[in-house]
Amino acid sequence: MATIVFPLTLSPLFLCTKGQRDTVPGKDTALVREYLDEGFISEDVFRVVIVIPQGSTEDITVIEKRAKQRALMSLQKYLTSRNMTVDQKMRRKLLHLAEGGTLSKRDDTCETRQVYLFQINRRNLKHHVDSIPTGR
Repeated sequence: MATIVFPLTLSPLFLCTKGQRDTVPGKDTALVREYLDEGFISEDVFRVVIVIPQGSTEDITVIEKRAKQRALMSLQKYLTSRNMTVDQKMRRKLLHLAEGGTLSKRDDTCETRQVYLFQINRRNLKHHVDSIPTGR
């Protein structure tokens, strides 16, 4: 399901940025960078970006559930990329972190989409995630 959601999630982003390039050169670069900036933004912040079409009938709880699931999958992928095997115990710990995240709606200049940021904020979050496999 994640493979299907990701392309659909970002497609409105690229539709809008093309139009902005034509009318406001240079301004959309920062906009695109911010929305595509996912993962560990700093040692203390992990972010997932959710982009949905304007006028979507999805309830905010559905969007938040999707964001938590994406955060969980992204954290698992992060650990896997560091040659760590994610077992059930680690998955539960990552899910607990995702449950503590917050969803916020971002203002956007494009009228065809809504942008939400889901952030997990915790002091030394990256170190904490890196240490989950060792149980520290």
